[in-house]
Amino acid sequence: MDELKEKLLKANMDGNFFELIQEVYYEDRRGQNLLPSLLVELHNEGPLDLVELFASLKNKTENYDFFSVRHIFEEVLPNINAPVKDVADCVKHLTLEAGQNMAAHMLSPSFKEFCKKHTDRAKELFYIALNNIDKDFDYLSTAI
Repeated sequence: MDELKEKLLKANMDGNFFELIQEVYYEDRRGQNLLPSLLVELHNEGPLDLVELFASLKNKTENYDFFSVRHIFEEVLPNINAPVKDVADCVKHLTLEAGQNMAAHMLSPSFKEFCKKHTDRAKELFYIALNNIDKDFDYLSTAI
């Protein structure tokens, strides 16, 4: 497990984080499914900022599959600790980046779970939605 942590941190530094997590995720699905919990741990303890990383994820690369990598964020999202505004912006980015794909809104349930973990999160998102009307993305439904 420590070896995988080191690999993840190194991949982040080397700029191939998404490629590595996709590779590990596919291997991990056949085994113990350690990757999501390890990513949550690294994020919540501080060595990785998953929200910042995924806010830069693009749907225009040949190095990894956007939807597979984004699915990993879906899995970890409910369990990470991060500012609501940053998470909301990241979810918006990933949803819009998906384009017209039917899977575009698959992050919504995970985002709702993230907000449910602490009641203050839903209240903060509600405040954000009311004070920053966004014609491209609906935060209000999630907040309610």
